[in-house]
Amino acid sequence: SIKQPLKPWFMNGFTKLLVFHIINAKCIAM
Repeated sequence: SIKQPLKPWFMNGFTKLLVFHIINAKCIAM
């Protein structure tokens, strides 16, 4: 019951962090 709403939030946060890391790495590379 608790895991159900927590999983999408975790995946959303992980995806945002991953995208931010990739964009940040591209900015540093340039």
